[in-house]
Amino acid sequence: MENALNAMVDLETMGTKPYAPLLSIGAVAFNFDDEPIMDLFYQPIDLESCLELGMRPDAGAIKFWCDQGEAAQMVMSHPDAVTLPLALDAFTDWWGSRPMSFWGNSARFDAGLLEAAYKVCGKQIPWAWHKERCYRTVKNLPGAQHAKLERYGTHHNALDDALSQALHLRCIYKALGFNPNAAELAA
Repeated sequence: MENALNAMVDLETMGTKPYAPLLSIGAVAFNFDDEPIMDLFYQPIDLESCLELGMRPDAGAIKFWCDQGEAAQMVMSHPDAVTLPLALDAFTDWWGSRPMSFWGNSARFDAGLLEAAYKVCGKQIPWAWHKERCYRTVKNLPGAQHAKLERYGTHHNALDDALSQALHLRCIYKALGFNPNAAELAA
């Protein structure tokens, strides 16, 4: 989807503050029309590589993942996990030079933690900082609760969560009567 103007990004992490280790990056490129979302990105990350770079987990996140059972096993021991620098290079390649808006479930969380990971690796973020958008803010607008979130795939899988959030955001835009073309042009 070369002409996608938006990307929903979701991270699975070992903390909620900048410099928390990343466990996986999931993203989908999309527009606000009804075309299928087919431009997907998913990359599991080797936890040890994050720790070696000085990233710090927090106790609450460790406990959270211990309570997740099978979902935690998948994210912690994924056979396709790569080092953090390689994961960021893959994400940068996926992003390319498209002028997409970066949507996260709180711009401060997804964009902030991902930006910190780029910084720790000495790499430049591929998105424009002024195109960061907050899905959490939109889903809490008056009237947005009428658009039901339908989960796809596995909860706490970064790609499945990114897809669920992007589709929910589309529903919210429709429910609130937003003109997606005007919003995309203003971005």
